[in-house]
Amino acid sequence: MNTEQYKAEDLKARLTEASATIEVAHRALSEGKIVSLDGLETHVDITCRGITALPKAEGQALQATMLALIDGLEQLTQALGRDHGETKSALAKLSNRERALAAYAPTGKS
Repeated sequence: MNTEQYKAEDLKARLTEASATIEVAHRALSEGKIVSLDGLETHVDITCRGITALPKAEGQALQATMLALIDGLEQLTQALGRDHGETKSALAKLSNRERALAAYAPTGKS
């Protein structure tokens, strides 16, 4: 479907779907699960192009839904950043532990 063919209600549904995907990803991240956002960027890009093709008044009617989506993306980005920092810190600690173990490990020589 060409983006110019989307109706405002279709685009609102697409925005709501993207927001739900973000919420699921945020919940999964908080549970320590792997987060996959495959296809989300394309989905949002197509939706945004569809919104810009709408008459101005119809596009403006979607502003609140779009702002909610942006807010959800910002929160997920922050959570992913925190998770990345925690993972990096854990890996650094593991690396230090491995170096210490290697330094004091028996060499097999007597």
